[in-house]
Parts: sequence; C-alpha cells; structure tokens
Amino acid sequence: MEFTEPMGKTLVIAEKPSVGMTIAKALGISDRQKGYIEGDRYIVSWCMGHLLELAPQPVKKEWTFSSLPIIPTDWSYQEKNSEAAKSQLHILLRQIRRKDVSDLVCATDAGREGELIFRIVYNYSGTNKPFRRLWVSSLEEESIREGFLHLKPSKDYDNLYESALARSRADWLVGINGTRLYTIGYGRTLGGGKSELFSVGRVQTPTLNMIVERQKEIDSFKVTKQWAVMKDFGTWKLESVKFKSEEEARMCLDETHEKPVRITEAEVLKKKNSAPKLYSLTTLQQEANRRYGFPAKRTLDIMQGLYEKKMLSYPRTDANYLTSDMEKPFAAITHRLAERLYPSFSYKGCRQVINDSRVSDHYAVIVTSNYARNGEKATFTEDEMKILHLVETRMIASISPAYLYEETKVKGDCAGYEFTGSGRREIEPGWRNVERALLGLQASEPPVFPPDLAEGRSYVPVATTLVNRDTKPPRPYTEETLLGAMDRAGTEDMPEDAERKGLGTSATRAGIIERLIDVGYIERKKQKSTTYLVPTDKGISMIAYIDDRLKSPKLTADWEWRLKDIEKGKDREEAFCGDIEKSMRNLVSEETRKLGDDVPDDTADEPEVIGVCPYCGQPFVEDRAVGKCLSKTCGKMIYKDNNRLRGHRITSAELRRLIRGETVEMKLCKKDSPSNWYTAGVRLKKPDELNENEKASRYASFIYDTINGKPVQPKP
Repeated sequence: MEFTEPMGKTLVIAEKPSVGMTIAKALGISDRQKGYIEGDRYIVSWCMGHLLELAPQPVKKEWTFSSLPIIPTDWSYQEKNSEAAKSQLHILLRQIRRKDVSDLVCATDAGREGELIFRIVYNYSGTNKPFRRLWVSSLEEESIREGFLHLKPSKDYDNLYESALARSRADWLVGINGTRLYTIGYGRTLGGGKSELFSVGRVQTPTLNMIVERQKEIDSFKVTKQWAVMKDFGTWKLESVKFKSEEEARMCLDETHEKPVRITEAEVLKKKNSAPKLYSLTTLQQEANRRYGFPAKRTLDIMQGLYEKKMLSYPRTDANYLTSDMEKPFAAITHRLAERLYPSFSYKGCRQVINDSRVSDHYAVIVTSNYARNGEKATFTEDEMKILHLVETRMIASISPAYLYEETKVKGDCAGYEFTGSGRREIEPGWRNVERALLGLQASEPPVFPPDLAEGRSYVPVATTLVNRDTKPPRPYTEETLLGAMDRAGTEDMPEDAERKGLGTSATRAGIIERLIDVGYIERKKQKSTTYLVPTDKGISMIAYIDDRLKSPKLTADWEWRLKDIEKGKDREEAFCGDIEKSMRNLVSEETRKLGDDVPDDTADEPEVIGVCPYCGQPFVEDRAVGKCLSKTCGKMIYKDNNRLRGHRITSAELRRLIRGETVEMKLCKKDSPSNWYTAGVRLKKPDELNENEKASRYASFIYDTINGKPVQPKP
C-alpha cells in the first residue's frame, strides 16, 4: 500500500514490553498507560511474543486413521489461553482501531518470526491502516532514532511474511499429522498396551535421530587393539606405525631398543591462522557450553537479557560478520574495550570482519557502544559477565594480527622401522595472545626439535617404550557438538545462498534440545566434568518406527531452499504448503499399507474416568497425553509432559494421586542448571490457593510441598 505522511498518531508495536519501553524512551515518550506509552506523535505498545495461536479448521478431536491426514481449509487464529496475553491483545486492538491513529510501525524483532508476530495481530485486527517497518540490530537509543529516520516500506517485507507463514503452516501440518499417525499406529506397541504419545516435529525428529544414531555407533563399537613403539628424545618424540598384534609391537621394541633413529625426512613449513570470526548465536552457545557448561537455552536467555539492557547486539543471528556501515562504530567500540582490557592491542584494520553478502537479518554478536561507555559502571550477574567477556574478547581478537608458526614434520628409520613425529613452534602469537591474556588460557608446550635437525643425522633416544593405541568409540553429543551438528546437517543439499542452513535456526535450536528433554526422548548425563546428551529408551524406540523422510535433515534442507525462494518472490506459500499437504497424504497412505493387518481399528481411545475434578467435582478423565475435567465451565487440564515439571512425565498412577490432593514425589532437573537433579514433593494447588489468573486458566497449577513433613524442594 502507498504510504503518505501521517495526519494522526503513529502506533509503534514492539515484540516485548521491555523493547517497547526502550523504543518509547528513545522517542522521548513517557506517559505510561496500561499496556502502552503515549506521546504527542507516537503511541508505543507491544506484543508478548505470540498473542494469537493457530486454530486451523476443521480438526477432528478423534485420533483415528480415518481422520488423517488433517488438511485445514481455513487457517484461522485464536486468542491464546492466557489472561495476560488476552489482556494485552485487546489493548493492542483498541490502539489499532483508535480514530486518531492513522498509521503503524512494525517494530517487532527484525527477522522472519518477528514479522509473523506483527502481521498476525495486524490481520486479526481487520485494519487497513498503512504501516512501515523498523529494522535495527541494536536497541541503543541512537540506533533506534536512526531507524525511525529510515523506516522501510511494509511491502519490502511482504515476501518475508509469506515465508514465515509458509514455515508456520507447514510445521503445523507435519507436527499434527506425524504425531497422530505414529501415535495411532505404534503408540500401543511403545506403551506396552496403553497408547503412548509420539511427538513428531520437522526439526526435533531428525535431531533426535542424530542422537540415537550416535548412541548406536557407541553401543556397536568394537575396540581394535593396537600398539605402537615410542622413542623419547627428551624435548621431542617419534612414534612407530600402529601394530595390530602385541607380538609384532614387542618385536619392534626389542629390535629398536636403545638404537638411534636416522632422520630420513625433515620438513619445516611456515603457516598462519587468521584471526577468528565474530560470534554468531550458535558459535557463542558452543563456546559457553564448552567453557562454562551453559546449556544453549541458558546462553540465549542471558544474551536476550543483555540485548534488552542495550549492552549486546541482537542475539538471534546466524552471521559471523558485520555490514559495511558498522565498520567505524565497531572500530571505535573495540578500541575502547582494548584500552581497558588489552592495552598492547595492535590494530590492523577491521575489513576482515566486514562482509555485507554474509549478513541477512542481523550482523554478528558484538557489545554495544553503550556497554563500551557504561559497562564498567553497570551491575551484571556472574553469568552475564562471562558472556560479555567472551564477546568483548572475541571482538578484540577478531581484528588482531594472525597467529604465525612453524610446523615441523619428521620421519626417521630405526632397524628398518619407520618412526614419525610433528610439532609446531610459535613465531608470532597474534590474536592468540589476546585470548591467553583475557581468558586465562595457557600456551601449550610444543616439542622442541634440535636446531641441527636434518636428513641423514642420527639421534639416540633417552627411552624406548611400548604404548597402547586402542581405537576409541565416538563420544555422545554435548550441547556444543550437537549445535554444530545441527548447524551442518543437510547443508550439502541446500542452496549456496540459503539464509538458514542446517536443522532449525540459531534461535530455535536451544528450544528443540529442551523440548526433546521435556518429552523424555533424551536426557543429560554427566560424566566427570562433561555433560552429554543421550537418548532414553523411549527416544530410541520412537525413532525405530518413524519414516526415514521425517528423520532426515534433507526435509529441512528442501524447506529452506523453497522458503528462501518465497522470500525472493520466486515461489508462493500456497504452492509450498500444497506440496506439504500432498506429502502428508502420501505418508498416511504408505504407513497404512506398511501396517497391513496390524492397522488399529478405527476407534479412538475412549478417555477413562479416573476420579473427580478437585476444583468443581465433575468427572476427571485421562487420555494418552492429558488429564482433564469434563466440565465446559471448569475444564482444568494436566499435561503429562509438562514444562513446569522439568524432566518428569506424569504417570497414570501419579495423575490419580494428584487429583485426590496427594503430594507426589518427583525427580526434577533445575531450570538454571539442567544437569543437576533434585527430588521435590509436588501437588495441585487447592481452590483457595489459586490467584485470579490461575482461576481463569484452563491449566491446573502446581505447588511444591513436603514429604513426611520435611521440605524437599531446593531452589530450582
């Protein structure tokens, strides 16, 4: 739509309250009302993430083969079942429909999901008022004011919205059809006669499959016994080839014992390692997991908080580079950091971190000029300081000189046996000195080869020993290595310019890992100081039944290829979703043929009455995923896989005890430290313990209690 200069007020809609307040401050607006802030020219309000949720029609309640596939004819939205979300939605709708509001600004997060959040509310309101787009990568007031001077036409982002809509609908189609199909077809097998829920997702299922396949490799691994002979020359070592038989190795040991090695080849190469790239969300999550053991979601939450404090740039980025307009600001920020942290900083320019073609929505993660000016005076938590310190260290390192070294490769002969060795000597530490100084890293002690090392010379070892070189199984994934595997998965099948490669996005991968833990498909296991992600029996069993197409990252690769084309205007949402619908029809048909005579009869599991609702006294039933009150007025529900009970799935017996008002002992994992578990007594809140929001909610509320009169809840 054409945009003309507004005659009335402009409504600015942010994605979160904190961001809305930051924008209002930058615009000089301070008249705070409930759910919005108003000034003479601007009104600033906000969503709270998604205020509306998909409610496609028709969707049959019965879980039966004959109801599949579910292909909606109407992609409608409904208000979320949250009093806070409903309240804010209606505040927004009233502001949008105000007669003195002539236009809007979309100020949600500058990316695919942010575009979707705004457009859904805009369309739901029924307005046709024009709007423009605020697109910034920093919440500093200067950046926001600059962004308002250069608001973008809404039509520039129509294709981005269509791509987001296509992704959202296609995920829904795969999730609901895959989950119902495999739950109906195989849930009884997995649940030992009682139907077990199969949770299927376009990203979570191939991610789980990677973890399961790694476990299979570990379980089936057979150690290959190997030995080698090592010759120690004091400051350097050489080693023989690996022997499959101990007898051969001992023969080599006997024949070469105390004998000199004649050098047959000595090669010295000068090499360099360029400075590291700036952090993206994924690489920072990997570093924080490796160095501090932070789960990926913990790192993202910290970064989001720092972004909202205007100390960090936008966190949900796939980029490791900056755009050209950031060259001077970045240099100024980094120089300021170096004055405080690393006075011996040697600036060589920052062109190596600038690449417009490698930045899509947002540039790499950096600290802001606000942090450079005021960071020392601000108050941060210990974990926030760790993340900030990683980022500021990487910024200085990224534009420091290269690391220069000599690599030496040596071959020698002793009694007819070949011995080899290698090592490197540092010439110029460059950027590595930055990391050593700021992160407390120690330089490794390299082998020191003799200065007269040359072909034809012989050297006598101080010791000759037999060493074990057995093969070792692959290690389970850590969050660091899984994030890397998700980032690389299927990339060979994606177009070179695909915006998002791999499984999920930088912003969603942490949530996928937590989801797999919450539904009981994987768990965290600590071995010594390392926490690994390993599949549970439930996860392994579930993957065994899933069609290969849903387990392969190629599905995501195909999607991202086409979603990128939709953003470019080369493809359409209708065509893309039409193909997803067709694939769901084919999947249902193929699984039905595969089951043959074992196809379950076409009746849904009848919910079983297990007691009465503790809130209204009406019948309370249990089905495969949830316990619920049958009263339309009350309708309280208890999900068995419940995010509020981290790491625990409520059993049928526990559900019965909970609605009787009993306290159930559960083993839960701590929110801020998911590798740590604790035991808690959990019960439902009594009617007189509910606050107003809890009374209005459809979801039952839990409270920690005591067992045998003793409190058992450490602070989560």
